[in-house]
Amino acid sequence: MLYTQSDLVSSLDEATSLLEDSMFLNESESSYHPYMIPIRESKEYDANIVKIEDLVEYSMANGITDAQYAIDQVCEANDIDINTLAFSIDEVSAYYDEEMLDTALALKEAGAGVIVAPISRMDPMYQLTESVVDTMVECTGTEDEEIADALFEAFIMDDYDTVFSEAAIVDRIKSKGSAVKASVSAKMANAKKAASEKMASLREKMRALKERAKTLTGKAKEKCLAAIEKCKQGIAFIKQKFSRKKEG
Repeated sequence: MLYTQSDLVSSLDEATSLLEDSMFLNESESSYHPYMIPIRESKEYDANIVKIEDLVEYSMANGITDAQYAIDQVCEANDIDINTLAFSIDEVSAYYDEEMLDTALALKEAGAGVIVAPISRMDPMYQLTESVVDTMVECTGTEDEEIADALFEAFIMDDYDTVFSEAAIVDRIKSKGSAVKASVSAKMANAKKAASEKMASLREKMRALKERAKTLTGKAKEKCLAAIEKCKQGIAFIKQKFSRKKEG
C-alpha cells in the first residue's frame, strides 16, 4: 500500500492531537519488570512454562545480554524454583525468527526443557489451510478431485487468486473467503513469516488428520493418510523454496 504525503501529514496531526491531551507514565511505571512475564503451570509437563518470546522481549527492554541472569530474575520475582522452569517457543517463530530459534537451541543445549507451541487453530492461515486440505480429502475419488488437487497446489504456490476463485467448490471457504483473504494478503507482506505460518498450519493440520485417521477405516482412512502425505510434500516444497532464496 502506498501512502501519500497528505496521508503522512494527517497521521502526524492525529498523533500530535492525541499526545497533547494525554498523560504520560514516568520511566519506572513503564518499565518491563520480571514479575510481568506470564508463567503457565503445566501439569502435563510438570513445569512452569515461560515463552521464549517473552523472555527475549524482557531482556531487550532491560538491556540484559546474559540469558542466565534474565532467567534468575524471572524466577526470583515470581518465586519459582529454576529446576521447575521450562520454555516454549511458537512454531512460527522457530521457522522465521533466527534470534528466537538460537535462544531456544541454546536453552536446550544447556539442559532446559523446550516445548513447541503450535499455531492457533483460530489463526486465519490455519483456517484457510484446514479448508483447503479438508476440501482435498472430501473430493478424493469424486469428479471434483482434480480441481481440489489444483486448489491445494495453488495454495502451496501462494497463488491466492486461484485459491479463492476455485473456492466455489466448497462452501466453507467461500463463506469466509473475503475476511481470510484480506488477512492472508496482509501477511504476505512478510513472505518468510507467511511461509512459516503456512508450514506451521500444515503441520497442525497433519496432527489433526492423524487423530482423525485413528477413528476411521477403509477408504475414509486412506483419504486422510493420502492428505497427510500431500501436506508433507507441501512443507518440503516450501522449505526447499526458501532454502534456494537463502542460498541466492
